[in-house]
Amino acid sequence: MIRFHKYTIAQYWVQEFGSPENKDEFNVLYSLSPYHNIKKGNCYPSVLIMSGDKDEITPPLHAYKYTAKLQASQGCTENIVLLKNMKNAGHNFGADFETNVDSRTSEIVFIIKTLGLSVAD
Repeated sequence: MIRFHKYTIAQYWVQEFGSPENKDEFNVLYSLSPYHNIKKGNCYPSVLIMSGDKDEITPPLHAYKYTAKLQASQGCTENIVLLKNMKNAGHNFGADFETNVDSRTSEIVFIIKTLGLSVAD
């Protein structure tokens, strides 16, 4: 959240989110930042982070950086942190029918595996 305004169209969101250039607003953004609130050694739940390589709203670099830090900080081995980057997909992953089906399938499979469900359930 402290550099969001430097990428793509996010410079237009400063009025909504606040400016990292302003000390008071920086402090609020820093305290809310998912990236900056990751603590090494915490046992985080299993996470599937999804991004689209053509996302103009939230560039995939944010997902890459967040995933890497969360993986490096994960304090328990039973919970996984995964990243799926969809090719030719934008912010909502629905670039085309196949991409949309692929992203939704990944979500469902992740939930089934994370909850320990079987197909028969």
